[in-house]
Amino acid sequence: MNNKEKKIVLVDDDLLILDLYKKGLFFAGYQVISANDGKDGYEKIEAIKPDLIITDIVMPWHDGFYLIEKVKKNKELSEIPLIAFSNLDSEDDKKEAMRLGADMFLLKTTMTPNDLSKKIEEILGEK
Repeated sequence: MNNKEKKIVLVDDDLLILDLYKKGLFFAGYQVISANDGKDGYEKIEAIKPDLIITDIVMPWHDGFYLIEKVKKNKELSEIPLIAFSNLDSEDDKKEAMRLGADMFLLKTTMTPNDLSKKIEEILGEK
């Protein structure tokens, strides 16, 4: 399966972040579906069953912890690789995301769209 066939659900309440990473991942060849909170993200994940999920941690209403836990408890979705993505360099947030089932925890502040593409290739076993 090449990148053009791979679907990523990107969940973040920050429209600038969504736009930046959505464009970067699109240019890397992925289909990117965006959502603005954990509830919206979960509905799209259930409908699409993407190849990868990237979720912000801190969001209003339903945060990334909610989304990770809900995805990992669903037998149909639990095997989808999931990246937790945050502006906050919090060891507690990282530990909680990993405990709930995230496969990777990344800091937005140090991650360019190109860096994120490389991490996606790594997690999907493409390189």
